[in-house]
Amino acid sequence: MEKEIRNISDVIKRSNEESRLVEGIAIKFNAESQDMGFIETILPSAIDEDTIKRSDIFCYLNHNEDRGVLARSRYGVGSLKLEIREDGLYYSFEAPKTQLGDELLSYLQRGEITTSSFAFTVAEGGDKWYRDSEGVLRREIIKIDRLFD
Repeated sequence: MEKEIRNISDVIKRSNEESRLVEGIAIKFNAESQDMGFIETILPSAIDEDTIKRSDIFCYLNHNEDRGVLARSRYGVGSLKLEIREDGLYYSFEAPKTQLGDELLSYLQRGEITTSSFAFTVAEGGDKWYRDSEGVLRREIIKIDRLFD
C-alpha cells in the first residue's frame, strides 16, 4: 500500500489570539476532491476508532519531519486530539512553546497557512474506481488502513 497525501482548504485555525490551540479538519467525508486526474470522495466508513488506534500520527509543518513535531497521536493517545464527527475527522492540539510552534501560530495569525493535509494508506480492497455517466473517473475511499501525518 502506497502512502498518499491529500489537502483540505480553509480548515485550519487558531482558537483565538491568546490561545496556542490549533484546530482543523483533517478529512471531510462525502466531499469531492479537486480534479487530480480523477475525483475522489472519502466515505464516513473510511475511518473509525480502530483506524486511529492502529495509527501513529505526527503533526508536522508541511509533512517535513526534519523540522520537528508539533503534536502526535500515538495509537489514539497523545497531544494530537482526534475526533470523528458526522462530516469528517477533526483535530486539535496546543502548539508547543518552540520555534516551530511559534512559527505555525504566526503563519496562522497572518493567514499564510489556511490548509491542512494528511497522509494515509488505503486498506486492501478499501477503494472503488469507476467512471460516472459523464465519463469522469471517480474513486471512493471506503476504508483507510492507517493515518501517518
